[in-house]
This record gives sequence, structure tokens and C-alpha cells, in this order.
Amino acid sequence: MTKLEAILGLNIRKYRNIKGLTQEQLAESIGIEPSSMSDIERGKRFPRPENLEKIAKELNVSYSALLVDTLIDPNVIKEDFNRRLEIVNNDIEKFNLAYEYLKVLTD
Repeated sequence: MTKLEAILGLNIRKYRNIKGLTQEQLAESIGIEPSSMSDIERGKRFPRPENLEKIAKELNVSYSALLVDTLIDPNVIKEDFNRRLEIVNNDIEKFNLAYEYLKVLTD
């Protein structure tokens, strides 16, 4: 695995999760096998250029955003935070737990 393959795989997984897609759903939408998508996300293989373009389009990100080491992109973090907050708001147990952590962080 090269560093580029690892970065690409992490970015695809990150943006896929933000969009709320499973590996299977993303794979199906671009016309590849789920096992191939798994290999791509784990950095074991690099997608063909046409598939990389389809992945970027499906995830609504630029082609280059998938290839850049963006570990701390404020916009990505904000989107991910908002998605997770929605999940917490819809589950009373998670909400109560998050509230307790938030109280500790802000006291």
C-alpha cells in the first residue's frame, strides 16, 4: 500500500460516511463489486480513473479532494458533527450519554 492509496481510501470512507452511504451502496452506484470498494477503502487497490471520477461525483466532492491528505478540514468536520448530532438527537440513550460528556467538557 502506498501513501496515496491509504489517503484515498481514508478520504473515500470519510466522505462516504458523511453522506450516510454503506460500502455496498457506493459500490453499486458506481458499478463495482463491494469487495473492490472495500479494497479501495483499505488502501489495497487504486480504482481505475473512470471509477475514481464516479466515486467523487457520487460523494459530491472534487476529484482532487479524494487525493489530498485532509485530516483536519473544518468543513468536513462540521458536516460529520452535524450528521452525528442528528443521530444522537434521535436516540434518547445516546442523547443522555452525550449530554453527560458535554457537561464534563464545559464545566
